[in-house]
Amino acid sequence: MHSRFKQLLEKDKTKTEVLSFSKLGLLEMTRKNVSDGIVGTLCKPCPCCNGMGYVKSEETIRLEVERKIRKLAKESPNKAFLIKLNPSIAAQIIGKGGQNLKNLESLTRKYLAVKSDENLPLDAFIIDAQGDITDIQKASRPFKIGDIIDIEVEKQYSHNRNDALSRVEGYVIQIINGRHYIGKRAKVEITSISKTSAVGVIKA
Repeated sequence: MHSRFKQLLEKDKTKTEVLSFSKLGLLEMTRKNVSDGIVGTLCKPCPCCNGMGYVKSEETIRLEVERKIRKLAKESPNKAFLIKLNPSIAAQIIGKGGQNLKNLESLTRKYLAVKSDENLPLDAFIIDAQGDITDIQKASRPFKIGDIIDIEVEKQYSHNRNDALSRVEGYVIQIINGRHYIGKRAKVEITSISKTSAVGVIKA
């Protein structure tokens, strides 16, 4: 068995040394670690120093932010919170279709709203407001139904090729029939608003 095991390991490109059987009948071996280790898992090369150092990855920061939210919800008597984050982290906390944010709300039993600010560093965590649900709902929306906003139309809407998408403070705005305006600025009238997204139409 010992010889057969060593023979099979010859196909492994990583340096391995097979030792002997332990008192418990286990075959002991050593294998060179070729992974990036804990730093490589939790961090990514720093963009400011050309990879000479490391910064936390977005996934690591997301997990830290979720822990902070759970701690805040547990310790505070308030029923609702407005959290301000870097746009990249805000998008991860909200999740596709707002699902991750819904899961956090279910877990904490609190109303959570997220606003993004591109001027914030990746690891920023700012409690912008806290209080009753109605107050946070009003504070978290950067616009209301009927508002006309001037925004850059970013990209095509994946669920309808005729529509386009844009973002304002973390809100995803579906622009009806907006695909011809992609890459341009346009005036958009807000026609409906949900917790994490809105719908608008181009105003001539």
